[in-house]
Amino acid sequence: MSSNNIISSQVIVYPDLPLAIYREIAAHLQQVKGVSVSLTPQTSPTFSYQTSQIEALEVEYTADFEPSQKVEVQGILDYYAQRHGNYQIVPPVFSPQSGQETESEGRGSPH
Repeated sequence: MSSNNIISSQVIVYPDLPLAIYREIAAHLQQVKGVSVSLTPQTSPTFSYQTSQIEALEVEYTADFEPSQKVEVQGILDYYAQRHGNYQIVPPVFSPQSGQETESEGRGSPH
């Protein structure tokens, strides 16, 4: 991902989520204007069939991202939380624009 025009980013983890579902979430999020997503590979030194090959989603928001689109992003994340279990936003969330870390909110409780 390019760091140009990045306003903020989040690292989102769905524990034990399969690779295919991580890719599906990334594809859905990237359909939102101003959102860029990359998959962080698993960093565990021990291989396990029960562990996802992906450790997290890194979601970056560019200057094109409209605050009104936050509802759409949240809806996508919550949709997968309802089907595959809660997710966690890994703190800190860094805002390149301000150069400061900000508080993050844990979300993803199924409705």
